[in-house]
Parts: sequence; C-alpha cells; structure tokens
Amino acid sequence: MPLVLAPLLLATGALAQAPCGELDAMQQSEQRAWQYAAAKKLVSGRGGEPLPLIVSGEKTGIRFHAGRDVSFAFQSRPKLDQKNLYAGRLALEPPVEGEYRIMVGQRVWVDVVDPATGTALTPTTSERQLRCAGVAKNIGFVLAAKKRYWLQVSDGDEAEADVLVMLQPQ
Repeated sequence: MPLVLAPLLLATGALAQAPCGELDAMQQSEQRAWQYAAAKKLVSGRGGEPLPLIVSGEKTGIRFHAGRDVSFAFQSRPKLDQKNLYAGRLALEPPVEGEYRIMVGQRVWVDVVDPATGTALTPTTSERQLRCAGVAKNIGFVLAAKKRYWLQVSDGDEAEADVLVMLQPQ
C-alpha cells in the first residue's frame, strides 16, 4: 500500500514544513522573503475605525479579533459561525501597479475590497506550492498604484498570523 504524505497542521495551526521541491524563480523569491521573522506587529481593525496600513514587502505579524466582533465591508463567501474563528481588516496601498501576492501563515479566507465600489476583487492566482515553507495562503490580485484597498481576512483558527504582501516581478 503506498504511503501518502500531506501537509500536516500542527497544534498551533501552522503547517508542518517539509523541504520544498522544484520552485520557479518567483516562488524562490517569495520563499526567501517569507523566511525572515516579521519586521513589525499590527493589530487588525474591526470595521469602522481607521484601518492599520500593511506595507508591501514587509512581513508583518497580525493580531486578529474574534470573528463575531469584525464587520466586513463585503462578504464574498457565506458567513461561517465566526464565534470560534478569527478575523480582521487592514488597509493596503500599493506603491506601484502590478500583481501582488498576499501570503498568510495560516489557512484563512482573504478578500481585497475596493472601497470606492465596495466590491471584492477577483483573485488572479492561488498557489499551494509554498506550504512547504509555512505559507498556508498565497493568493494574487492585480492592484492599482497608490490606491487604498481593504484587506479582509476571516475564518482563521489562530488569533495571530504573519502576513506578507509582495509585488510580483514582470
């Protein structure tokens, strides 16, 4: 009987880190950026207050709130029972136009919302290749330069996670 190995969730909710296999140049760049400790810590917003700004290219430790305490500008998936899950909102303002990857260290639901329209952007990519490096969520969006977006994170099992927003090379 063949043995099948899959990424394991540790008691902390983090993914077990197995050696990464073949990675393309972009994935190698993401893996290098992810390997360093978070440069700073932020507490996510709950809704109406000014949202903390996450800076592109800086891995940041984010503290989330109980999901029931967070109000979302846009809900792209049916609302789960948030009482036992964590969530939060952040502001994001890309310095240049391009495709950005949003990487999170735990399995979560991610929406990027355009505040002007109140609608969520459609993701361009969703990668699983970097789970070997501890990246549980890696999702891409095309973002305009110097425009403010809302980054909404929900359905997290843990109150804290590292987040890295990174411009993809063209």
